[in-house]
Amino acid sequence: MVVNFKYMKILKLIVVFILYSPILFLSLFYSFVIRVSEKIGHIPKYNNPDPNNIGFDRHMVLIDRSADFLLVTLFFLLVAAIAMGFKKPLLGISSKHLLVSLILLVIVLFTFLSPLMEWYSD
Repeated sequence: MVVNFKYMKILKLIVVFILYSPILFLSLFYSFVIRVSEKIGHIPKYNNPDPNNIGFDRHMVLIDRSADFLLVTLFFLLVAAIAMGFKKPLLGISSKHLLVSLILLVIVLFTFLSPLMEWYSD
């Protein structure tokens, strides 16, 4: 079987992008919090103000879309960890990328447990 290395490189780039996609979610979410804080003059709290009534609808849509990648990231991280258990790196992706992705997902978890996410989800 002949493997086209050009497509393997592209696939590797896609997987690395997915592994680092929590940075996108975190950046969008915290930039939204900063924008709202600047507009209302204080850090938002539960039900004060309602995020849907702020007027940053496009920003909220981007946050929601970027959150879709989080489950995909977790899936790829699990598959890569299983592959590493068999001593075969997935697509030649370094374990450093997997470690950074895991750390980012832990930060996302703490973000989901924060009062800011409770406000956002309101």
